[in-house]
Amino acid sequence: MKKITSIILTLAIMLVSIPALPIQASTTIKIGDYVQIGIYYDEPILWRCVDIDENGPLILADKIISIKPFDANGTTHKYLNGNNQADNNYHYRRSYGSNLWQTSNMRCWLNSTSIAGNVTWLDGCPPIAANLSNGYNEYVDSTYVYLLPETAYNDVTSFLGRQGKVFPITAVTLNQILVKKGYIIPNKTKDGTKTIKVTINGIRITVLRFTKKNFLQIIY
Repeated sequence: MKKITSIILTLAIMLVSIPALPIQASTTIKIGDYVQIGIYYDEPILWRCVDIDENGPLILADKIISIKPFDANGTTHKYLNGNNQADNNYHYRRSYGSNLWQTSNMRCWLNSTSIAGNVTWLDGCPPIAANLSNGYNEYVDSTYVYLLPETAYNDVTSFLGRQGKVFPITAVTLNQILVKKGYIIPNKTKDGTKTIKVTINGIRITVLRFTKKNFLQIIY
């Protein structure tokens, strides 16, 4: 499976067993201290001080809760001045995304103050599912994660197969378990239907729908 270079955002959900310092103007932070700053999906974020230099404390979040691609693929990537970025003979930018930080999806997302779904993508190639490897880790939908049912199941069985293992249940049984546990959000207008229909680039496709919070609980 082709993989697009991803940067792991080191945001984290607070661990109740680790004491965290409330941040105040007078707070003195030492290497190894945990501090609580901000929220993500309505949960407080726990950070740890890993270094201190002339610029002040360097803190990293304690647990990963999100993975975002550095940049999406697309036919034409732009510079800040609007000019097209040159591609090589192998069309790496078109196939895998640009490696230019200045207009990358990652930088746009981190620095945007817009509400979810309204981020301005400066290079002209938005990180929607259609522009990403197997549609994974898109940015645009802030509420749900969508998986292609057959692709997701086949990826799991192939991964286990390479290790000489067999996935013990069918796709139908797996989906039933995930719905029962509340991970998959089924089509409530059609009794018993675990999948829903969404439109991507004008094409209606069948997907499994997860809330992002539940999806992150599964994979982390």
